[in-house]
Amino acid sequence: MIKPLVTGLVLCSTLIFNQAQASENDDPVSIDWIKPEKFRDVDSANSNKKRYRARVIKDLESYMQQQLPKFLNTGESITLKIYDLDLAGDIRPMMGAGNDIRVVKSIYPPMIDIQYSLVDQQGKVIKEQRKRFRDIAFNMGSPMTASKFLGYEKAMLKKWMRNELAH
Repeated sequence: MIKPLVTGLVLCSTLIFNQAQASENDDPVSIDWIKPEKFRDVDSANSNKKRYRARVIKDLESYMQQQLPKFLNTGESITLKIYDLDLAGDIRPMMGAGNDIRVVKSIYPPMIDIQYSLVDQQGKVIKEQRKRFRDIAFNMGSPMTASKFLGYEKAMLKKWMRNELAH
């Protein structure tokens, strides 16, 4: 009779400890991509559209997961909803060659339609906003930005983080 009771208490205390530990380790950044199949321009010049879109989302999400905590105070969390994305440049068909190309010119700046909610440790909303952010000076930065995958988009997101979230 006592052995099952002790086993039950040990199991309960283990569950409570694990839940407490999990809530302490919760990621402060939550990102939800709203209907990415309808995004304005997340097209690849030469590969499968769905795989390319998944790669873009995975890469940008990883970037934001890494960068956003730098702009949060201890205990704060942020929830993002991405409603639209337009990559720098535009896809142009290449006649005869069989491969399309992405032409990057100043008339095709990157854009993101984003909603965010910044919450403090007690769950109180500090700031929330929906904003369509376009970086019209995207090609005025470092040439190194252009050589990285999604370099212009990441630079645009970094500017957004500095402008909107810096305390």
